[in-house]
Amino acid sequence: MPTNTLTDARCKGAKPAEKPYKLFDGGGLHLYVSATGSRTWRLAYRVAGKPQTMSLGPYPEVSLSEARAKRDEAKKALIDGKDPMAPRRISRQAMTLKEASDAYWAGRKDVSVSYR
Repeated sequence: MPTNTLTDARCKGAKPAEKPYKLFDGGGLHLYVSATGSRTWRLAYRVAGKPQTMSLGPYPEVSLSEARAKRDEAKKALIDGKDPMAPRRISRQAMTLKEASDAYWAGRKDVSVSYR
């Protein structure tokens, strides 16, 4: 683990740079800061020896303490021999084209029903 863990002030102060960069907290948790300035919590882990990355949500919607709690839950799943991303992958595969279309249009508040 890093000797200097992240603080909320450091997360708030993360500014975009020319290239994306990561601020590490420990245990595989890091804050990914894109070149456009978006900040996303990610967890790096391994399943069957292969590196994987799991998104935990955008900062500040997901706080530092919430991201650490999600990291701990994912680590418990890994200890039990489970892939923490498996439930997400299953739910994505189960979606039909109609369901995806309905979900997309439900999220579009700027388009009226008659416009479709």
